[in-house]
Amino acid sequence: MVIWMVLGADGRTICHCGCEQDAWCLAGMVPGRSYRKMLRLAPEIIDVTAIVTGELPGNLGLPGRGVPIEGDTQERLPEGVGVPLDAVVGVPLG
Repeated sequence: MVIWMVLGADGRTICHCGCEQDAWCLAGMVPGRSYRKMLRLAPEIIDVTAIVTGELPGNLGLPGRGVPIEGDTQERLPEGVGVPLDAVVGVPLG
């Protein structure tokens, strides 16, 4: 991996750039700045494999898989039937 380092007139690092064109532009903004190429070693890649030894227990209090839940989502109220929103929130609408 190549990185470009922009240096100030005093030799302190101003920033790091991913392409030479950006480093050249930033170095040219202030007299005395320079830039140089820096080689970075590629990060080490470690391959791992997962070993599944079992499953975590399900959520406590919920019915098991395939057990119907009371008030299934298939049941819908007829249009216009329900509790008015202002009665739920307690703030009158309008």
